[in-house]
Amino acid sequence: MDPRTAGRMDKTGDARWQPLIESSSIQTSRVLISEMISVRARNLTVRYARSRGLTIPDALIAATTIATRALLLTRNVRHYSFIPHLQVRLPYDSGE
Repeated sequence: MDPRTAGRMDKTGDARWQPLIESSSIQTSRVLISEMISVRARNLTVRYARSRGLTIPDALIAATTIATRALLLTRNVRHYSFIPHLQVRLPYDSGE
């Protein structure tokens, strides 16, 4: 294990997240779930729960990301890739 990243890994033990988390170009914030986000999450769940296995927590994440016009960084890109208007990519991918 690299001593520079020891103790700074995410819950899966993947240290590739750390440079991104520490990057000054990444902004994070808390977002309250509004009625609009809730309705959008419900619509996503109704549309994709059976056909794609979309869960309520994933629908809330997607709806919040869309509403805030953010980029979703996740290791579960396949869980979200089918959702229209959602920008999603691997956190340690250059995005190119």
